[in-house]
Amino acid sequence: MNYGVFREGFDAPKTRAILVARPVYSPNLYFQMIGRGLRGPRNGGTERCLILNVEDNIENFGPELAFSELDWLWDPL
Repeated sequence: MNYGVFREGFDAPKTRAILVARPVYSPNLYFQMIGRGLRGPRNGGTERCLILNVEDNIENFGPELAFSELDWLWDPL
């Protein structure tokens, strides 16, 4: 399966969930990937989108993974 087909140049405005199950080191690429589901109703998207980051062997990749740039969003208040 080619997972790269969904990361750039793919339009899916009604995306309700995104599963990031591979290491992504580029914050720009990560934002582009999750941006598929973060358009909102005013841009033809959905009201909410579930974003799941798989962390099964994340320790092997270190803190340089792109989603660590957004840790402040994932932490509860």
